[in-house]
Amino acid sequence: MFSAGLTGYSVTKGLMGALRIRAPRRRLVDELLDIPDLEGCLKRLRGLPFLEGIEVGGEPGDVERALLAACAESGRKIRSFLGGSAGRFIETYMHRYHLHNAKLLLKAVLEGSPEDTLDHLYPVSRRYDRAGLTGLREPLDVIRFFEETKLADCVNEAWEVYCANEDDISLFELVLDRSYVNMVYQAGAQVKFGDGRRLRSEILMGWLGSTAVLWVIWLARDRGMGVEEITSLLDLPEKVLDARVIHELVETGDPAVAAEGLRNDRLKSFLRRTDLPKDLVGLHRAARRFTWRLLASPKKSMRFDISTLVAALMRWEFIVEDAITVTGARAVGLTRDEIEPLLATQVGLEAVPAGVAAAMPGGIGS
Repeated sequence: MFSAGLTGYSVTKGLMGALRIRAPRRRLVDELLDIPDLEGCLKRLRGLPFLEGIEVGGEPGDVERALLAACAESGRKIRSFLGGSAGRFIETYMHRYHLHNAKLLLKAVLEGSPEDTLDHLYPVSRRYDRAGLTGLREPLDVIRFFEETKLADCVNEAWEVYCANEDDISLFELVLDRSYVNMVYQAGAQVKFGDGRRLRSEILMGWLGSTAVLWVIWLARDRGMGVEEITSLLDLPEKVLDARVIHELVETGDPAVAAEGLRNDRLKSFLRRTDLPKDLVGLHRAARRFTWRLLASPKKSMRFDISTLVAALMRWEFIVEDAITVTGARAVGLTRDEIEPLLATQVGLEAVPAGVAAAMPGGIGS
C-alpha cells in the first residue's frame, strides 16, 4: 500500500489503466437503448469485460448483482493501492454501497420481502448474501444488522428520525444521505497536496451541493418544513450549502434565485438554467445529469490524482446504473423515448414523462 503522492499515484495509475480497459464505456448505454428486448440486453451485459472474474448466475437479477459487484471490486482495488488521506477518502466514498443496502433492506423488511431485494444490493461482504440476511424480519433487525460497523451511528440516527416522524421512510433515507455527504466532505477536506483542492472544487462541491439543493426543495414542498427545521435536520457544512441559500430556497422555491448565494460556479450555472424541470423527479434526474457532466469534464485528464480516481469510479457507477435502468425498463415494455429521460448519461434536462417513473421496476430482476 502506498501513500498518496508521486509513488502511490504512479502505481495506481498503472492499475487504473488496466481497469479502464475492462470498464464500461458511455456507448454501452446507447447500445442497450438500440436493443429492443430484455434478453438481448442481458446477453450484451453478460459479455462485458467488466464482469470478468465475477460470478454471473442465469437469472436476470444475477446480472444486476454482478454489475454492482464489479463496481465495488473496482473501488476495492483502487483503495488497496492507496494509503494516507487519499486512501481514506476512497474508503469513505465506498460507504455509499452499505448505505444503499441499508435503505433497500429497511424498505424490503417493511414490505415483508427482504429476500427479494438480494439482487439489488451491493455484494460488498458476505453479510449481504442470502445466508447473511436470514433473520431480518422486523425493522429493528435491520438497524441491529449494522451494529458494530462504521455506519452504526448514522443508521441509528436515521432510525431515530424515522420513528420521530411517523415512520417516514423518505426521512430515514435522507438522514443516511446527509450523513454520507458529511463523511465524504470531511474526508475530502483531509486530502493533502493540490489534489484535495481539485477534488473539492471540481467534483465534491457540485455533486454534494446539487444533492443538498434537492433536499431543501423536497423538505419545503413535500414535508412543509421551514428554514430552521430544515437547517437543523440537514446540518451540512456551510461550504456545501449555507443557511442563506437554504433560506432563499424555502422562501422563493426558485433554484435560480438561491443560486446567487452559491460558491461553486458550475452549480450556480446549473441552477440558473431556464429549462430546469419544476417537478422534483425531473429535477433529480437533471441533477444526476449535471453530476455526470462534472465527471466528464476534460479537466479530469489534465493530471492524474485523487480526483481522477474518484471521477472514474463515479462514471463507471453512473454507466452501470443507467445500464440497469435500461434493462429493467425493457423488462416492463418501455420504449426508447420513455427510457432516455430516466438516464443520467443522456444529454438534455427533460422532465420524466408522466407515469413513466411509476412504471419503473426496482432493477433488472424485479
